[in-house]
Parts: sequence; structure tokens; C-alpha cells
Amino acid sequence: MKWEERLDRVQVSVTGSQAERVLWDWNKTGGRLGWIRPCMGGFTAWISRRQYEAIEKTALKRNAQIKILRVRGPGRWLAPYHSRLGLLLGPVLFLAAIQLTGNLVWSVEYLDFTPEQKALVEEKLLENGLQEGQLATQEKLRQAEQELMSQTDAFGWVSLNFVDGRLTAECTSAMEERTFPQSNQWDLIAAVDGVIRSQDVSLGFTQTRVGDEVTQGQVLVSCYKLDHDGQPVWQETYGQVVAEFSREYTWEQPLKYTASLAQPGISDWIRLWVGDFYLTLSGQEEEGEGWTEYQPLNLWGLALPGTLVTTWYPQYEEKTFQISPETAAEFARYQCVNQLLEEFPDAQILAEEADQELEDGVLHYRWTVKAKANIARPSQTAPVIETPVE
Repeated sequence: MKWEERLDRVQVSVTGSQAERVLWDWNKTGGRLGWIRPCMGGFTAWISRRQYEAIEKTALKRNAQIKILRVRGPGRWLAPYHSRLGLLLGPVLFLAAIQLTGNLVWSVEYLDFTPEQKALVEEKLLENGLQEGQLATQEKLRQAEQELMSQTDAFGWVSLNFVDGRLTAECTSAMEERTFPQSNQWDLIAAVDGVIRSQDVSLGFTQTRVGDEVTQGQVLVSCYKLDHDGQPVWQETYGQVVAEFSREYTWEQPLKYTASLAQPGISDWIRLWVGDFYLTLSGQEEEGEGWTEYQPLNLWGLALPGTLVTTWYPQYEEKTFQISPETAAEFARYQCVNQLLEEFPDAQILAEEADQELEDGVLHYRWTVKAKANIARPSQTAPVIETPVE
């Protein structure tokens, strides 16, 4: 008998000269019959389908005839699934999985975010373990909110809400304020010796004029001035003081050097993250730097609580190069220009002169430049207030 048939009840008829003896023997075995009714030559009764084989043997011992008249129950509906239990267990296991993974992030929804703001939030969620497939807790949500508010000025407020597997992020943009960027509390002083060519001071009290020669450390914009009573009036400082100046930079460039060059082919390491565990799908972790992409897991558009993490590893090969002195000089000048731009990002080169000397396979390069740039830098110490002498 198939398992689904055991869920049915059947109406049987027992006929023959020994039908009453069948009923008597069945009762002695403790078997149960329901709705017993007399019929021509015997009786009818309802019995569980799983007990039918037992009463059938009892009837045959008494040479009685037994047959099934009617069947009631889910057996006929479950018959197609007799050899395909997965069709029944699948939905049950799916519902159980949903219940057990209710605290995992299935999907993330961003409301009213600009592309730049969304990128900031995605990075912060990843740092706090709140991407798809990770366990969401109130502590993680509040921590991510606090970091977004304290580490960036892009938001007026940020709210992270987690309900039934969905993490929803909402925000408002910060209101624009008319402020002077990078305003300073103390004086602006000269970074190098030079001759002032122009001034654009928005905050503070200017101490120099166009054409003045200044020395390194000289106050260009003061953060205070004395009133009529000799008391200082304070103000933050902000502005640009452009001057012409000369600087010298050096660089040593070997004629032979080794560099790592990218080669054709990229290997990858793909893994599935669910909670604090991951399953490697292909590849393996390799030495060296790579770049990683996080992709939410979904099946035909249905979000699932997991993240596909792919790390790509480019292939490199070290090679040794021999360059000419002329090429080495070009490399050296490039490095010296970078030094100038690191010190003065807005520098304009007005004139330049280079001296070079080749010794033991190394080019010693000295670059002297005349440039024009903003030389105003914030002082790191409080000013000394000079009070008038009475």
C-alpha cells in the first residue's frame, strides 16, 4: 500500500455465510469499524485504509467476500507525488528557510539617494557587515548611522530600518551653508621667500601689499587687530596670496631598474557569503593585491539572503629595464615637478634650469625652478599680541 493511501478511509462490504463471524473475529483483534450497516448477505462499514489488508485476511479465513465500495481522503490528490516527495518537501523547506533566515538581509533598498550618496552608504554597510546575506542587528544599524553622520557632511540625517529581511536606507541631503572652506583660527604665513604678485583675502587682516618681498614664516594675513582701547578683535583667516619664488628639487634616477608589468589573463576567486560563512564557488585566494566586487544574490529577479563576492587577481611579471641618460633625465624632471606640485598644487612654472651628473649608473638630477603660486599657509601657533606702548 502506498503511503498516501494510508491517509484515506474506505467503505467495505463483507458478504457470505460467515460474514457475522468476520465481524466477531475482527472485534476480538481490537480492530475498529465505523458506521456498520446491514446489507444483503452481510454488512457494510467504514474503516481506515491502512487496516484494510488486515480485515481482508480475516474475511478470507472465513471464506467471506470483501470489496471496497467508496474511498474518502487525500490519497487520490497525493498520488501524483508518490515518487516525487521533493515537490511536497520543497515548499515546506522553503517556508522553514524563510522563517530561520528572517534576520538575514535579503535585499537593500535606497530611497532618495544621489549616486554619490548611495556609494557612500554602500561602502559603510559593507564595513559594518550589513550587505545581502549578513545578519542584521540593531547595534550594526545604529553604528552605521552614526558613522555616516559623523564622517561625512553629505547628509542632513540618515535612517537605516530592517524589517522582514529588507534593509531600507533613507536620507535627506545636508543644507548648503555659505562658509569659507578651510578657514583658519590663526594667522596665514608665508611658506617660502618670494615677491607678492596678487592677494585675495576673504577673512582676516592683510599685512602685506602687492610687490612686497616676504620671507618664509612672515605673517601675510593676521587673525586679529587692536581696537581703540588696545584690545584684540579676533577673526578667522582665509585667502590666497600669490607670489613668485624660486625652489630647488633633486632626484636620483638609476639607469637600470626592475618593474612589475601586467600580463594577459586574470584569475578570479568567487565565493558566496551567507551570514558569517562563505562557500568558494570557483578559484582560490592568491597572494598579491586584487580588486573585489560585491553583487547581491538573486534568482530570476527574486532577492535571496546572500552576496556573491568576486575578487580578481591580475597577473604580473617582473622585468629589468635599461634606459638611456636622456630618458632618465625625463623621469627625474617628472619626479621633481611632482615634488613642486605636492608643495604648491596651483604652481605655474615661469622658468627652470637643470643640472645633472651621471655616476655609477645613477643620474643625479638637480632642478631649479622659478614659479608662481599661493604661498599662504596656516600658522600652527597662536599669534603674539603686540600691545601699543603708552
